[in-house]
Amino acid sequence: MPQADTETSVDDERARTVFVKDLAPTAAAPASGSFASQFGRYWLLERLGRGGMAEVWKACVGDVKNPEGFLVIKKILPQFARSAYFVSLFRDESRLSARLTHPNVVRVYGRGVIGGIDYLAMEHLDGVDLGTILVRLRRLNGKVPPSVAAFIACEVARALAYAHKLCDESGEPMNLIHRDVSPENIMLLRDGRVKLLDFGIALFDQRSPRSITQAKTFKGKAAYSSPEQVAGDIIDDRSDVFSLGVVMWEMLTGQRLFGGGDHATTVSRLMRAEIPPVSRFAPTVFPTLEVVVQRALSRSLGRRYQSAHAMVKDLEAILIAHPLDAQQLHKTIEGAPLTEAAPALAEGDPRRAAACLPPARDGHTSFGAASARRGIRLTLCLAALVVAGLAAWPFTAKGRRLFDEQALELRPYAPKPPPAAPADARNSPPTVRPLAR
Repeated sequence: MPQADTETSVDDERARTVFVKDLAPTAAAPASGSFASQFGRYWLLERLGRGGMAEVWKACVGDVKNPEGFLVIKKILPQFARSAYFVSLFRDESRLSARLTHPNVVRVYGRGVIGGIDYLAMEHLDGVDLGTILVRLRRLNGKVPPSVAAFIACEVARALAYAHKLCDESGEPMNLIHRDVSPENIMLLRDGRVKLLDFGIALFDQRSPRSITQAKTFKGKAAYSSPEQVAGDIIDDRSDVFSLGVVMWEMLTGQRLFGGGDHATTVSRLMRAEIPPVSRFAPTVFPTLEVVVQRALSRSLGRRYQSAHAMVKDLEAILIAHPLDAQQLHKTIEGAPLTEAAPALAEGDPRRAAACLPPARDGHTSFGAASARRGIRLTLCLAALVVAGLAAWPFTAKGRRLFDEQALELRPYAPKPPPAAPADARNSPPTVRPLAR
């Protein structure tokens, strides 16, 4: 039976101050006459989407006509709230998500039960998913510039390196694998940060019968899966590395690598087709970056990167040699064709609803070791996350620090030694500060 109404999010005044300060800024109050329903101390303003057992809402706290800020509430659907199985599944995913505290993973505020309904509260992201960007670029025969692709991949690899080394409360490795590293699950925020989304289908501790998902159950998108994942074999960190390699290949070439056909065709390409070198479609790619992609995409586990951390080190070195140009990042998000056009592959382009979201807006951002340059400014709502396949979101336990405030400031790249503990994987991205207007 569901427990009595509780809220285990931001109970004390100090935590509440941090919570409210970090909510997404309110551009405008809800329109007059718009629907808003109260859920505990939250106001649910707009339903962003509905999944198999839960729905996701844009919400606010405080006066609905003058909200303190926006956040997102995910809550279990009423018809599943009395099912011990579904409540247990929701809470299992929540316990997994509660362990994820990293600058490149969605920040969470709290969890609880209100009116017999389990819920999670998390940050409202202001950005656009990489899948939307790639669809726009393919329509224009464009591609992501090499330094921008290296930056995005490095940030995603940081999140994976952290997750792969995560331990449970007793200090035992969780053996966490994302299993759905794809463009739709990579979010670029207007302040220059990159977030890896949707750990809802993540596999952890394959030896445990209580695992949320089993190793032999295929999850994720076939076009971004590893060969061993599609084959139903036991997988490890290197499976996510392969998936990130596919994303990198597609960013750099402006083409689809395995996808574009039906499931059987995609799987056949993944298992047997030639993986063309990036330079065939992007002659100006950095040779060192092409080597990283080739190594990540090796079908041989022994030749592939053995960890996401090793991949981070190589990408950091590339970014030191070829600093990120923030203006290129901005233009990439705008969908402009920045490099020479490449011949389209036969499979064509997919059409995703997220591509209809509003375009980005100009702004100014300065990136770390590089000199101050024009930056990015995006204003897409969290609906992009729902379109991208939102599955599960994290929460924090009562009394636990909501987030590391120092993690909000991004730091310059610098080579780092291999991690001796999970905390070493929590490297922050380069410093991002808005320029004066």
